[in-house]
Amino acid sequence: MLIKINEEKYYISDNEEAGMFLKEQFEKYRNNENKIIDHVIADNETFYEGYENYIMENIEQVNEVTIVIKSIKGHVIELFKSLNQYLENATSELKKITGNEQYDFTKEKWKNIRDLIEALQWIYQLDDYTNSLIEENIPENYTHISSEIKKSLEFLPEMLQAIEVKDKLLIFDLLFYEVLPFFETLQHECIKMLKKESKTDVN
Repeated sequence: MLIKINEEKYYISDNEEAGMFLKEQFEKYRNNENKIIDHVIADNETFYEGYENYIMENIEQVNEVTIVIKSIKGHVIELFKSLNQYLENATSELKKITGNEQYDFTKEKWKNIRDLIEALQWIYQLDDYTNSLIEENIPENYTHISSEIKKSLEFLPEMLQAIEVKDKLLIFDLLFYEVLPFFETLQHECIKMLKKESKTDVN
């Protein structure tokens, strides 16, 4: 089996040995404070999670494994780049929804609102993850972003209740007066952070 770890290459002919070597690498980066496995490619299939079980279950068939290692800080920056892109798209969509004062909630809009709640939950998880890291892996000025995220927890219960009872007027008000401003402020803070971090090599 050919195993690539960033620029390093290893060829291990015995599958059992290859499996043991891979397990050691996976464990090594699970317990590393500064490096993380960003993703793994087994032959032509890319995994961001579940790669260890897949490879071990198919150790006899897998011919090539590529492990892409990044700094934890670099990994966090990539996550916030994804968040920034989501916020840009979501803000545009929210403006369309809140621009219709007739509260015309189509089936598609209900789906978009449920997707928005899932996105909020992901944002909270991202904040928890980032705050759990050692200080040197947390982007500079992250406290501003974390503070904005925690503020949004104040309106979330009311939003969930409004969705449950399909209170269109309350949902509209919360989207317009709470969610949209939150997304705009959060995106502003993300852009500032990403610009600052772009001046530093975090890969």
